Amino acid sequence: MLGGIKKRLAVMLAAGALLAGGAVAVVPGGVAHASGCTTAGCNLAAGDDSTLYIDPSDANGFGDLSTYVGDITDTSTLSYYADSSGGINNEYGSGVFGSGTTGCTDVKAFQTAGGGVWALITNLDGTGWDQSAAESIINNATTRATFAANVATTITTSPCANGFKFDGAELDFENLKSTDRTGLNATIDALAADLHNDSKLLAVSVFAKSSDQPSGFPTQDAEDWGHITSKADLMNVQGYGYCWEGGCLTPPGAQPGPIGPLFWDKAAMDYAVTALGSTVVGSQVNLMMPLYGIDWPGTGTGTDVTYTSDSATTTNGAGVKNDVQDLESHYGGSASFETTDGSGNTVDSPYYNYTQSSTSHGVWFTNGTMVGDIITGVAAVDGLNGIGYWRGGGEDTSIWTATSSNW
Repeated sequence: MLGGIKKRLAVMLAAGALLAGGAVAVVPGGVAHASGCTTAGCNLAAGDDSTLYIDPSDANGFGDLSTYVGDITDTSTLSYYADSSGGINNEYGSGVFGSGTTGCTDVKAFQTAGGGVWALITNLDGTGWDQSAAESIINNATTRATFAANVATTITTSPCANGFKFDGAELDFENLKSTDRTGLNATIDALAADLHNDSKLLAVSVFAKSSDQPSGFPTQDAEDWGHITSKADLMNVQGYGYCWEGGCLTPPGAQPGPIGPLFWDKAAMDYAVTALGSTVVGSQVNLMMPLYGIDWPGTGTGTDVTYTSDSATTTNGAGVKNDVQDLESHYGGSASFETTDGSGNTVDSPYYNYTQSSTSHGVWFTNGTMVGDIITGVAAVDGLNGIGYWRGGGEDTSIWTATSSNW
């Protein structure tokens, strides 16, 4: 049996037709729960999707595809960004998976094991989330058509010497304006048409929200979940970013705090069920969780950290690696776990506090307990199609045990 993108492609090819709304028809699929398995997603219950995002700047993420193949049905790689002309560019310049990685070999092996591979296409250039480039594409019919055609060409052409080709594309345009909703919808229409015509699939990454157009959040305003799920095959909701390097949502600017607390994820998924219905949520909506952490120095800007050290881990001003385990080893003490916050909201997130040069630091991250609680308390309760993680490399490996045990 098939899991993730593979079950959707199989249905598309077998039926030879798409749903009237543009999304591919989905039937129950997935793979049987098994131990010691070597096929993608075989540790998961039938029909449950699990996506691992990979940033090629950390080559260790590719290794997760083989080490935890039984806990992953799909992977989405940060491979391309769009420019203002609708062109598609390699995110890391030298090769679709960056230089010095075994990406082509790893994704080909994962695909051969039954996994689906998506190309993540963003407006993230070398300087940040390029609003101007995104708006040049989505708000101009000619550039929009050029962009959609270029995406389809990119996805249907092998970027590797071994002949590997992506199974689908995932759109992630951020830093938008509220007024970009119509253009974004039209872009998704064009992408869905071109990709489906080539028997490829479309996913769209969106921010978490608990109402259609929440005040003060322009990108969320621009993301029309109803329209997205009528055209795209999957909608991947970013269940992280409640707190980020520069602050937290509630109270505004406060930090440090949880990156993806359970109560925030639950509010977003409850809204999805209300707005879209349980059938759409159960076949198209995935909740993505963070595998990274953030270290905030007092009231200063935070620094991203991993849980364990890997080749991409940087060091802080004292020469200590920016990962939770090395911080604990150097500064002493151990992590704690916040079950509820001061307002009684269920947080379920680990954190670690330490002092460096008289400055108090707060580090919030993700572990297996947090993942297990979100799977059982959100994904299972709201009947989601799938879960996922941003991103592989340096994570607490207990999250994979939590995935196979609870999903």
